[in-house]
Amino acid sequence: MLVELGACLLMVAARPPAVSMTVAIVGLGLCALAWVVTGLVSVPLHETLGRGFDASAHARLLSSNWLRTLAWTARGALLLWTMTRTAEL
Repeated sequence: MLVELGACLLMVAARPPAVSMTVAIVGLGLCALAWVVTGLVSVPLHETLGRGFDASAHARLLSSNWLRTLAWTARGALLLWTMTRTAEL
Protein backbone atom coordinates (compact mmCIF):
# COMPACT_ATOMS: atom_id res chain seq x y z
CA MET A 1 0.00 0.00 0.00
CA LEU A 2 2.89 2.36 0.68
CA VAL A 3 4.33 1.85 -2.79
CA GLU A 4 0.92 2.49 -4.35
CA LEU A 5 0.50 5.69 -2.32
CA GLY A 6 3.94 6.82 -3.46
CA ALA A 7 3.03 6.08 -7.07
CA CYS A 8 -0.19 8.08 -6.73
CA LEU A 9 1.64 11.05 -5.25
CA LEU A 10 4.29 10.85 -7.97
CA MET A 11 1.58 10.80 -10.65
CA VAL A 12 0.18 14.04 -9.25
CA ALA A 13 3.59 15.66 -8.87
CA ALA A 14 5.19 14.54 -12.14
CA ARG A 15 2.37 13.38 -14.37
CA PRO A 16 2.97 12.72 -18.07
CA PRO A 17 1.51 15.31 -20.48
CA ALA A 18 -1.10 12.81 -21.74
CA VAL A 19 -2.58 12.45 -18.23
CA SER A 20 -4.83 15.22 -16.98
CA MET A 21 -4.54 16.52 -13.45
CA THR A 22 -8.13 15.39 -12.90
CA VAL A 23 -7.21 11.78 -13.67
CA ALA A 24 -4.19 11.98 -11.37
CA ILE A 25 -6.29 13.44 -8.53
CA VAL A 26 -9.03 10.81 -8.99
CA GLY A 27 -6.37 8.09 -8.74
CA LEU A 28 -5.00 9.67 -5.57
CA GLY A 29 -8.52 9.95 -4.18
CA LEU A 30 -9.18 6.24 -4.79
CA CYS A 31 -5.93 5.38 -3.07
CA ALA A 32 -6.83 7.68 -0.16
CA LEU A 33 -10.26 6.04 0.11
CA ALA A 34 -8.65 2.61 0.45
CA TRP A 35 -6.27 3.95 3.12
CA VAL A 36 -9.02 5.67 5.09
CA VAL A 37 -11.29 2.61 5.07
CA THR A 38 -8.34 0.44 6.08
CA GLY A 39 -7.28 2.69 8.94
CA LEU A 40 -10.64 3.75 10.29
CA VAL A 41 -12.73 0.63 9.66
CA SER A 42 -10.71 -2.50 8.85
CA VAL A 43 -7.92 -2.18 11.41
CA PRO A 44 -10.27 -1.59 14.37
CA LEU A 45 -12.43 -4.52 13.24
CA HIS A 46 -9.35 -6.75 13.02
CA GLU A 47 -8.46 -5.70 16.56
CA THR A 48 -11.97 -6.61 17.71
CA LEU A 49 -11.74 -9.99 16.00
CA GLY A 50 -8.28 -10.52 17.51
CA ARG A 51 -9.92 -10.63 20.93
CA GLY A 52 -12.35 -13.33 19.80
CA PHE A 53 -14.88 -14.01 17.09
CA ASP A 54 -17.68 -11.47 16.80
CA ALA A 55 -20.21 -12.15 14.04
CA SER A 56 -21.15 -8.48 13.71
CA ALA A 57 -17.52 -7.34 13.43
CA HIS A 58 -16.86 -10.10 10.91
CA ALA A 59 -19.79 -9.00 8.73
CA ARG A 60 -18.68 -5.34 8.88
CA LEU A 61 -15.13 -6.35 7.98
CA LEU A 62 -16.36 -8.20 4.91
CA SER A 63 -18.39 -5.17 3.86
CA SER A 64 -15.45 -2.82 4.34
CA ASN A 65 -13.26 -5.15 2.30
CA TRP A 66 -15.67 -4.79 -0.63
CA LEU A 67 -15.27 -1.02 -0.51
CA ARG A 68 -11.48 -1.37 -0.43
CA THR A 69 -11.61 -3.89 -3.28
CA LEU A 70 -13.72 -1.54 -5.39
CA ALA A 71 -11.36 1.37 -4.72
CA TRP A 72 -8.25 -0.66 -5.65
CA THR A 73 -9.96 -2.15 -8.71
CA ALA A 74 -11.05 1.28 -9.94
CA ARG A 75 -7.52 2.58 -9.29
CA GLY A 76 -6.09 -0.32 -11.30
CA ALA A 77 -8.49 0.31 -14.19
CA LEU A 78 -7.62 4.01 -14.14
CA LEU A 79 -3.92 3.16 -14.16
CA LEU A 80 -4.40 0.76 -17.08
CA TRP A 81 -6.27 3.46 -19.00
CA THR A 82 -3.50 5.95 -18.15
CA MET A 83 -0.85 3.56 -19.42
CA THR A 84 -2.66 3.14 -22.73
CA ARG A 85 -2.90 6.92 -23.08
CA THR A 86 0.82 7.43 -22.48
CA ALA A 87 1.77 4.52 -24.76
CA GLU A 88 0.01 6.25 -27.67
CA LEU A 89 2.49 9.13 -27.58
